[in-house]
Amino acid sequence: MTLTIETIPLPLAGVLFSDSVHEKILNRYNMDAGVVLFEKSHDEYYLDSVIGIQSFNSKEQHLFSEICAEVNLNLESLNGSTNPLQNQLPDIPALNQFIADGEFKGVRIFKIYDYIHTSGYWMMFYKLDPNPDLPRLPGLFSPDSLYMVDEIKKNLEQQSKQISIDEIIPRWTRLLDIRDKETEEHTHRVVNLAVELGKKCGLDAQELEHLRLGAFLHDIGKVVIPNDILHKDGPLTDAEWEIMKLHPRIAKELLINLSLPQAVLDIPLYHHERWSGCGYPYGLEGEQIPLPVRIFSVVDVWDALNADRPYRKRWVEQQARKYIAENMWTEFDPEVARIFLEI
Repeated sequence: MTLTIETIPLPLAGVLFSDSVHEKILNRYNMDAGVVLFEKSHDEYYLDSVIGIQSFNSKEQHLFSEICAEVNLNLESLNGSTNPLQNQLPDIPALNQFIADGEFKGVRIFKIYDYIHTSGYWMMFYKLDPNPDLPRLPGLFSPDSLYMVDEIKKNLEQQSKQISIDEIIPRWTRLLDIRDKETEEHTHRVVNLAVELGKKCGLDAQELEHLRLGAFLHDIGKVVIPNDILHKDGPLTDAEWEIMKLHPRIAKELLINLSLPQAVLDIPLYHHERWSGCGYPYGLEGEQIPLPVRIFSVVDVWDALNADRPYRKRWVEQQARKYIAENMWTEFDPEVARIFLEI
């Protein structure tokens, strides 16, 4: 069996990290099972969503990790292309065996592409031709139909508008945890402290909830930053730093299709903007930066200074307090920083 690999961008594939959406998509196209795997390291893939395979365990987890690594290796060898729309791959024995054992007729494989590299794979297995009850044109929904690929992408866009915030935010934050455990621990700390500071700064209940949700998602753009940059044991080079600085823009691409309030999106997009206009990526200054973002920025920097990093040890509390105080009017809203230091 020759495999056809199609590409789907991470913002669309991201809604599949919701099991309810994944199941709806499979049912819509008469697929019997599906797995979504996200890259944890170059040769290890983490299973995020499984539908239609009851006995999935650590053995299958390891099997699919090997399959993804082999698919990725084959893709890299095809004319040096890292983002093909469609490629023909040779047989993969382990995948063929899984298909045979499950009595499936075939598989569709989508490569999940995240702007920088292949970040994961989505595999859909079927026992009959996909959606035989949708007779638009002969062969329209056959396994090799490119029309079906377009239909799937449109359906994913529709589902992204309907997905529950309470379901998608834990899945996105867990996805980030796969890549970077320290980032996940940092996130939980800053969520609590940001809400506490928000109360002192006079935010109402709805504003505090938007602040809480935005804080959970503030570093979600880092899911696509390569591991050798994310976990580098030392300062980043100028080129590496430019890649790291992409994460707020990437967060916008990841989240923009979800039905999230703008006040939630503001924090992932603007949390590296600074009071004096010296931040990134947009160079906003002063009250151009929404108040909840200014609140979060103080907390974010505070926690970073008080935590160990691969390239430095944590600062003592008094040293961190001095940094906040000295950078009023430059990095931080002076009134927000003053209130923070009081608590």
